[in-house]
Amino acid sequence: MAEPARDAAGVLFAYEAGNHLHRYGGRVFEDGRYELFSGEPDWEAFEPFTADQVDEIAAAVDEARGLPAEIHGTGTPPPDVARATFTLRDKEVLVDQYPRASPPELEAILELIARLRKKAPVASTWTVWTGTDTVTLDVPCDMGDVPVLADLRDALFMPSPSAAAPRLQDPPAGTPLVRIEFANGETHTVAADEDEPGRADAVKAALSATDWAKLPPRLC
Repeated sequence: MAEPARDAAGVLFAYEAGNHLHRYGGRVFEDGRYELFSGEPDWEAFEPFTADQVDEIAAAVDEARGLPAEIHGTGTPPPDVARATFTLRDKEVLVDQYPRASPPELEAILELIARLRKKAPVASTWTVWTGTDTVTLDVPCDMGDVPVLADLRDALFMPSPSAAAPRLQDPPAGTPLVRIEFANGETHTVAADEDEPGRADAVKAALSATDWAKLPPRLC
């Protein structure tokens, strides 16, 4: 079992799960601190939750406090069955045959934490060279969620790119093949005379495979 919480009275929610082969867990403190461990029983601190997020987690915890102290699965468990112990403020709930026997109330807390930890996507604006002109496209969602950008995204960011030089006319001097402006102020640009071997050709190949001018100005 992992080391006890530094301030047990301040634990809002915690869980430890696993079997004799591997264990993992997490805990949320009432002041928003968030810690995890996996394998080794050493807690690692992560960015804390906000006060509003703590209130959401607290509400879900209170919804689950009516659960019995022990929850058992059905049938004969295998020898390597996983078990989990959940701490709901000052109450502990043991779940046998985890996660199969885990009740919805506990899974709802874990799902809420996962949702709150997912960072909002960074919006971006893409200016791409079509071979004759530039087209600007707004991407307010995660770029990974836009299928039409998949090949170009790989050409831009994958290591060791390679592609046969396509028949795409180079842009005028000073105009990049692609320029991405992120909402957080960061930019990413690839020029036709890019120094990295294979990068410009890979980007040109991806650009030539799509008729960018026919896409809607907003991609998601």
